[in-house]
Amino acid sequence: MRETANLPLFAHLKEERLMLHNDSYIDDILTSHNKLDQLKIITANVERILKAGGFELKPWVFSGQSRRKERTGEEERTKAKTMVLPNQMRDDDNKALGLGYRVEEDKLHVMIGINFSKRKQKMRLGEDLLQEEIRAQTPNPLTRRELLSQVSGLYDPVGLVTPAKQKGAILVRRAFQEAKAESSPVKDTWDIALSDGLREDAINLFEEYHQLSGTSVCFGVFFFFFKQHWAGNLGGLVKECIICPCPIWKTLNKERMTAYNMLRNGGGTGNGGQPWVLRWSNRIRLTWLSFTLFFILVFFPLIAHYYLTTIDEAGGPDKRIFGPRPGNELCEVKHVQDLCRIRESVSEELLQLEAKRQELNGEIARLNLKIEACKKSIDNAKQDLLQLKNVISQTEHSYKELMAQNQPKLSLPVKLLPDKDDVGLPLPKSARSCRLHSCFDYSRCPLTSGFPVYVYDTSAYPWGENIDPLVKQAFASTVKSSIYVTDNPSIACLYIVLVGELQDITSSSSFSSQSPTNLEKQLHALPYWRTDGHNHLLVHLSKKSMTQNFLYNVSTGRAGVAQSTFLEHQYREGFDLVLSPLVHALSEPNFLEVPPQVPVKRKYLFSFQGEKVESLRSSLQEGPPQSFEEEMESDPPADYDDRIIGTLKAVQDSRLDKVLVEFTCKNRPLPSLPTEWALCGEREERLEVLKASTFALVISPGNGQLVASAGCGMRLFEALEVGAIPVVLGDHSRLPYHQLIRWSEATLMVPKQRITELHFLLRSISDNDLLAMRRQGRFLWETYLSTAESVFSTILASVRTRIQIPAAPIREETAQEIPHKAGKTAGTDPNMADNGDLDLGPVETEPPYASPRYLRNFTYTAANTYRSWNRPPGPFHLFPHTPLDPVLPSEAKFLGSGTGFRPIGGGTGGSGKEFQAALGGNVPREQFTVVMLTYEREEVLMNSLERLNGLPYLNKVVVVWNSPKPPSDDLLWPDIGLPIVVVRTEKNSLNNRFLPWDAVETEAILSIDDDAHLRHDEIMFGFRVWRESRDRIVGFPGRYHAWDMNHQSWLYNSNYSCELSMVLTGAAFFHKYYAYLYSYVMPQAIRDMVDEYINCEDIAMNFLVSHITRKPPIKVTSRWTFRCPGCPQALSHDDSHFHERHKCINFFVKVYGYMPLLYTQFRVDSVLFKTRLPHDKTKCFKFI
Repeated sequence: MRETANLPLFAHLKEERLMLHNDSYIDDILTSHNKLDQLKIITANVERILKAGGFELKPWVFSGQSRRKERTGEEERTKAKTMVLPNQMRDDDNKALGLGYRVEEDKLHVMIGINFSKRKQKMRLGEDLLQEEIRAQTPNPLTRRELLSQVSGLYDPVGLVTPAKQKGAILVRRAFQEAKAESSPVKDTWDIALSDGLREDAINLFEEYHQLSGTSVCFGVFFFFFKQHWAGNLGGLVKECIICPCPIWKTLNKERMTAYNMLRNGGGTGNGGQPWVLRWSNRIRLTWLSFTLFFILVFFPLIAHYYLTTIDEAGGPDKRIFGPRPGNELCEVKHVQDLCRIRESVSEELLQLEAKRQELNGEIARLNLKIEACKKSIDNAKQDLLQLKNVISQTEHSYKELMAQNQPKLSLPVKLLPDKDDVGLPLPKSARSCRLHSCFDYSRCPLTSGFPVYVYDTSAYPWGENIDPLVKQAFASTVKSSIYVTDNPSIACLYIVLVGELQDITSSSSFSSQSPTNLEKQLHALPYWRTDGHNHLLVHLSKKSMTQNFLYNVSTGRAGVAQSTFLEHQYREGFDLVLSPLVHALSEPNFLEVPPQVPVKRKYLFSFQGEKVESLRSSLQEGPPQSFEEEMESDPPADYDDRIIGTLKAVQDSRLDKVLVEFTCKNRPLPSLPTEWALCGEREERLEVLKASTFALVISPGNGQLVASAGCGMRLFEALEVGAIPVVLGDHSRLPYHQLIRWSEATLMVPKQRITELHFLLRSISDNDLLAMRRQGRFLWETYLSTAESVFSTILASVRTRIQIPAAPIREETAQEIPHKAGKTAGTDPNMADNGDLDLGPVETEPPYASPRYLRNFTYTAANTYRSWNRPPGPFHLFPHTPLDPVLPSEAKFLGSGTGFRPIGGGTGGSGKEFQAALGGNVPREQFTVVMLTYEREEVLMNSLERLNGLPYLNKVVVVWNSPKPPSDDLLWPDIGLPIVVVRTEKNSLNNRFLPWDAVETEAILSIDDDAHLRHDEIMFGFRVWRESRDRIVGFPGRYHAWDMNHQSWLYNSNYSCELSMVLTGAAFFHKYYAYLYSYVMPQAIRDMVDEYINCEDIAMNFLVSHITRKPPIKVTSRWTFRCPGCPQALSHDDSHFHERHKCINFFVKVYGYMPLLYTQFRVDSVLFKTRLPHDKTKCFKFI
């Protein structure tokens, strides 16, 4: 409280600051003033000082009438008239200060009582104890809290009972000295028992207090008769009695006043040093008083009558009857003059003593201020010493790690390219026995080569003239955009040749040019075929459902084949690739037209439309016979199709579930391969049926030798596109990229022999599994099948993964830094809220260090193949770091793998002190980067940057300058001891907040608005929580999505709720990995809507992270929102802001196909928050 008053902000409030230093008593401020108006001003200023220090104020208690609530009515006016003194108690008073007044007795009395009952509004609920009850009723054991409660109840504003008050103060001091000897902090000793000796002294003090409760003060006029004696203090001889009006202190507890008090009040003393009237009155009994009064009333009139009747006998007329005898007037005057001189001398001496007392009080106040300043300096020095010790410890740890380091730091690998000459490979016994180890030249593909790919220009070769123009154009456009394609064939690792799909044959000459013999000759004549075609890949893209096996019986040597149709003995496992059909050759799929994934159950349980092709000649085009078809007809397989037809019709006829099965096309079926089920109708008609189907049957060809066909691939593509779960009848089928994609998560592979159990199997799958399979199917379709670019990228990724070459590193946004002037020293803002803890971590003396990058270049490709291919975002990029990297077990950091780790207490753990000295946790030490988006609010921005001064573990601050106007030339940026990078953006877009700037060198990003005000302890706590939940958004303001029952849609809601599903990125931690996904992987339609509304970028990030992880965000601390008094108007204050966010949520749901946000019902606080601790332990954070 005193430190708050000493702030420079309140330097002009001198009287109020002095009051807080001198008039504070325990938790009260007891003062007075001569002027009520001035007192009101002082009261307001004191409240202002206390509020700045974070003190919660209760209503002040005034003992007088001046600050009471105004009342009306005759009763109140009558009650007010009876108020003689301000301290008189009234019915609505809850406290009086020190003295009470009894109107009937015209006396003041000391207000004190011993009462161990409960308190309510500072009033005891029980009766005060009698003196004989004190010892029995005093609690045993007696606590320091109970002792202080009784001692503080004695308030002495005029110094009547100062000795007793001082005894109580001394006893309290002894009690806390006793606690200090036990090495317990003061706050933990309130309820600890006193020793037996102190308890006995306290009982004696309470009994003395009870005696003081009878002390009263009365006013009156008394006659004092002095005997003749020498008064040394007066310096004269008093011979006669005098009459003097004076106030007399009468003590009912037999305590006597001293002679000095009587002399000070103008009275006289007897020989005993005390007025004989007081001594007599203290001992008199009521009966003696009655007898004396009776004696006076009887004998005084008789004596008076006697003297009155003898006046004439007394003497002559000049004889004086009353008054002093002649000759005494001079003595009396001289005596009075002596008394006046004594009074003046004493008054002057009292004035001098009072002046000296005030001077000493002022000196004491100044010394107290100096003591407080010294204490504060000592505390700061201790804090600096502790931080220096932490720095020394961290530096020693880093030095030991550097000396013991045996593993070089990894980074992005340098490219190592192959030589022009090839290493000779032994010829394989048969081309059909080719595998990677026998037919692929690894020497042309070093791990650090970057996987260069050379693509032949098909238009320069004869077969290229017959390739479908749409396929050729789509392929050419994807080649141009690929980062792997090179124009230098001498350094290529892989050579790609596009051989199809061929367009319809219209002439015999065209057919002759496409014969296997001619094609084989043309392939062998390729300039880089090198006799056997090693490291070549022949790609045949299918756009139609009927695609002939064009490369059958073509000697491809060591070249791999990628196409949609394969015979079993033709397909070389692990060497060739099964491709999906190229449906969208040039057009991009419209994600908004894709049906939503919910509801899970649709109109039809399953559907199938198709017609079986029995005759070869009925389905193939006329022309010379091909050996592929002859091969298929010469080996008739076991046919289960009749059994399948009968079983499915029986399910349809049973009407247990609504199904749609049609085994005859209404129109002519599309051309298809022999023994395969031909597609019926147009593509749009088939899609409408599939949109209403929960499952879609894909019946493999009747010939078991046909392990992959374009027709089945087309059915699989269409089912995945509209969210119908494919059910593949025939477990021998090879689905596209089956060695890398785990199709069991998106499809059901059922042997044909189980057709009779199919209905039961489909009915037994739960909604959770259905939706998980549908969501996985949507991911596979979007990532690998949907466009020509995705198909070509998947082909390259398949080969690259097989030969264990890492993907190309994902690109970063180059930060165009705006020059700015730095030099303004970041000071301490007196209006800033308390940062909570003085020590939040070691002060980093070494330069800011970046997070390690590209540590898992090869292990991610080799060990995480399954996850990279079957979880978003796919295998197409190499990230510097991800939030999903494996974590070491706890003992590893102590047994050889401790580089970078900073365990708490060196591994022994600990409470607050040890906790703040190290990061601890399960991952090595790291820092975070603040990314602050701003737009033309320079003053607000500067204040926010100043608040970051001294923040531990801060690497740098990246200010995203979103305005087209540059900063002011005369703007001085604060010097916070760390780099501040101001980044220029191409346009004003909220998406710029999440661009992966190359200036951000840490994994952790604190995204914060320029008007968000966070304390340092809140930031540090959020950072520590994020380190344990790196794959989630961890932040402060929470929001949730609510369902609108009237419109069957979603609403954005910011009301207080016990559930939340979003954490706003105006103050949140997230991994830089999600910045890459937001900018390069998330659908472009979402970023476009953010730019259109200039809103919703935080919602988009929450959608993305929940979609990737299927986890809700984590909210920390109790903050729900932020307020920035005095800041310019923000976008969120606009009335249309919430309406736009409603639209955003529903649009994002359409793009993703479902609502990815998940609810959470808890927030995170520190471990020891609100935990009672021993005196030698401290909290992790004071207020969190």
